[in-house]
Amino acid sequence: EDYSQLFENEPLFLNVSGNHDIGYSGDATWQHMARYFKLFGKDNFWIEYNRGTPYAYRIVVLNSLLLEGPALQPEFLEYTWEFLYKLFERKFKGSTILLTHVPFYKEEGLCVDGPFIDYYGPDAREDYKVNLLRSQNHLSYDTTQRVLSLIFNDEPGIILTGHDHEGCETFYNKNTTNAKWSASKSKNSDVAIKEVTVRAMMGEYGGNSGIMTGHFNTKRQEWE
Repeated sequence: EDYSQLFENEPLFLNVSGNHDIGYSGDATWQHMARYFKLFGKDNFWIEYNRGTPYAYRIVVLNSLLLEGPALQPEFLEYTWEFLYKLFERKFKGSTILLTHVPFYKEEGLCVDGPFIDYYGPDAREDYKVNLLRSQNHLSYDTTQRVLSLIFNDEPGIILTGHDHEGCETFYNKNTTNAKWSASKSKNSDVAIKEVTVRAMMGEYGGNSGIMTGHFNTKRQEWE
């Protein structure tokens, strides 16, 4: 959903849904989602600025908890993917700031958390959750490929995620030959998106927060 006109020239406070808000897809119910919508607003939306100009940019908020399954409510996944395809169809020209909770796929060793996906087994407290998605450290490889291509589509941007409490900085480089994205500690492609996994604000992690600034380079005609 496009919130551009609603927030034009106004300060923003944006909430990003996480697993402690709505649960993983194997947990998320209509009640969880209704509560989140009432207290915090939409879980998927975009806000565009200066569209059609050389200095266009947008903010995209994505509910990454409802991208993969098996899900308790499969229609939630359908809704989230529909949002991504609608976003892709806009063919936005400019830089994107993506805010989402679960980091994208990366091989073991690049960050503190390695790839891990777990499913409810026969010992699940609620038997209707057996075989449903229980938890995940990263999005899967295939989902990562699809989401990065749908959102960035060879345009520049940055990703802000959470979930891995220790924090991390990674680049997703696109191979121009096979159109596949791969994670690395350095930028090594003409099409590369930086992912910053923000370190937890909890006291045991030092009570961190962060500030990101944006500057439009008029000589290079791009956001930095």
